[in-house]
Amino acid sequence: MGVISSYFGAVIASATTLLISNEKMTIIMIFLLPVAILLSLFCGTLKLTEEDLPKKGLWWRVSVIGLSVGFYEGFFGPGAGSFFLIGIHLLLKAGLVKASGTAKAFNIAANLGAVTTFASAGTLYYSLALPCAVASILGNRLGAIYAVKIGPTLVRSMLYFVLVMLLISLITRFVI
Repeated sequence: MGVISSYFGAVIASATTLLISNEKMTIIMIFLLPVAILLSLFCGTLKLTEEDLPKKGLWWRVSVIGLSVGFYEGFFGPGAGSFFLIGIHLLLKAGLVKASGTAKAFNIAANLGAVTTFASAGTLYYSLALPCAVASILGNRLGAIYAVKIGPTLVRSMLYFVLVMLLISLITRFVI
């Protein structure tokens, strides 16, 4: 259910982005990222241990994560994997390593939804997208190896590092 809802959330958002200017999207994202960072810090601690999946409302929670973060993926893109991880960790009570692994499946589905929408609109630069996709696959593989080897402490540290760097890059891009 999470993979399906992630895909459709991204398709809906990608179609929406085709109607909005880049400048407006950058401004929106600069304001949304700090909210997401604060949410992840104050809506529950990032626990390093595993818990049982909630029995009540599991599919509803999975669908909300998929649709909302899938929408974000299709609308903006950067940082969606981190937001999937946060959602799975906080709403499903999965440990950070399992949340990270599960987030990858959700993220792939959302990426496919966005790619198919943008490709059908003729807005892809394949010469840029294909090398970035290969680099992303290699980076994800390397990150997964170290997440399993080192554990949830690395996942938590990298999560906040990536979110802060993303925010800095957007602000810099907007100001310059």
